[in-house]
Amino acid sequence: MVLAAGSTIFITPSTGSLNPGASETVLIKGNTDGGPYGWGISQVEGVLTFPKNLVKVTSVSTAGSSFTWQQSATPDNNNGTVTFSLRSLTALVGDVYIMSVTFQALTTGSGTLGFTSGTTFYSNFATAPTTTSGGSYTISAPTCPAGQTGTPPNCVTPTCPAGQTGTPPNCVTPTCPAGQ
Repeated sequence: MVLAAGSTIFITPSTGSLNPGASETVLIKGNTDGGPYGWGISQVEGVLTFPKNLVKVTSVSTAGSSFTWQQSATPDNNNGTVTFSLRSLTALVGDVYIMSVTFQALTTGSGTLGFTSGTTFYSNFATAPTTTSGGSYTISAPTCPAGQTGTPPNCVTPTCPAGQTGTPPNCVTPTCPAGQ
């Protein structure tokens, strides 16, 4: 009997950019060829990791998960992890939805979401060959659009002081030619 080629657990979107205080929801999904011997996947277990200095988990949801039995997903903002274990009473093959995780950005910086090495699918209690794919996110301070100054949301288009013409910083006071 030929063993199945493998399965993947991944994060979508795999890249993102947000501002401090903003929230982003990522989906944890997978694709499985059915696991060893092609019997189908019945369980997923693992640990999602995140940069605890940059983001915090505000919610985890298994609503709509392909794994509808014995669901457990526990965030730990102190350690930067979400530990999960979900099972299905039916064998799953193909694309699967595992859960969603909502993060709130705390400060500026760049970081990655990933999975520990033990994150895997199971088929009838046998480990299915599983690869994982994480994501990278950048948190940056908001900036005003080109030509404006200030700090969002208080951006303004600069103007010259009363009695002057031009475009800042090239403001001038109009003068009459000599003798007029």
